[in-house]
Amino acid sequence: MISAFGKVILLGEHAVVYGHPALAGALELGVRCDLRPGGVGVRVRATRWELDIASGEQHPVAAAVRALLD
Repeated sequence: MISAFGKVILLGEHAVVYGHPALAGALELGVRCDLRPGGVGVRVRATRWELDIASGEQHPVAAAVRALLD
């Protein structure tokens, strides 16, 4: 299992690209990734958001997963 914390950029998200400051903060809650062998494709389950989709479905998150895999 892999886990990572999150961040939120309140102001200036695009400005940092040009070397300007931004107002950001850490999020204590992050994301966990558990990879298991077997099956076909990718399945995204986020029980907190009541989200359970397969990579072949027509859903914005499924489209993002496909783009990452490509």
